[in-house]
Amino acid sequence: MNMRILIWLDSLRQDVRAALRTIVRRDRAFALTAVVTLALGIGAVTAMFAAADGMLFRPLPFPEAHRLMALGRVRVGDGTRLAISRPLLTEIRQQIDAFDAVAVFRAGAPLVSTDGRERLVSADASATLLRTLGAPMAVGRGLSESDELKDAPPVAVISHALWQRLYGGSPSAIGQTLARAGSADAPVTIVGVLAATFVFPYPRRTTEIDAWLPMRGDMPGSDPERTFNLIAFGRLRPGVSAHAAQAQLDTV
Repeated sequence: MNMRILIWLDSLRQDVRAALRTIVRRDRAFALTAVVTLALGIGAVTAMFAAADGMLFRPLPFPEAHRLMALGRVRVGDGTRLAISRPLLTEIRQQIDAFDAVAVFRAGAPLVSTDGRERLVSADASATLLRTLGAPMAVGRGLSESDELKDAPPVAVISHALWQRLYGGSPSAIGQTLARAGSADAPVTIVGVLAATFVFPYPRRTTEIDAWLPMRGDMPGSDPERTFNLIAFGRLRPGVSAHAAQAQLDTV
């Protein structure tokens, strides 16, 4: 049986080669157009499936991901989703009991490595963010509420990739510092390293966050009531449905 299959496959390959030679001999332009069209079509379909697989089919890589809900304002008319402000975050936390925790983050000021050779991508995050996502640590600790206090020393939790890249995976990275790009502010001390298994998919597969810093108040010179720059999500309490949470949010 195996021999018959192999012989048939060999015959099929010969037939395909003969057909291709015939097409190329008769009309090379047509053959080239057909090959390019097939390549573009296959590439487009592959890209679309990869995006759908990542965003729609594959679950988020967090414990009990079905309890994670994105939170934000929705523009009346076109349904555009918008970020929230710090005052609105405070209202949600005080008035909504459907969530175990509400976490937020925003883009942070860039950092640089100690030697100044590498520019790093940072994000400001609430102390609840990494805990809400169940982010495992490789070494050190995560962010805490005390890190958010105004007079607390600046600290950061770095990605596993940055840990390997700058410090070769050495535990001595804890206590090392990162500088703020173009700023004379105090350096940021590394207090923890995320495990290699932690993936932050927002925005998915587009930006690697090198360092997470605690969020402290509003950006300098900004108006809290008019600054909508926080990306938020909450983790539903056990037994609470998304519909029940939405009903509470409607009151806010």
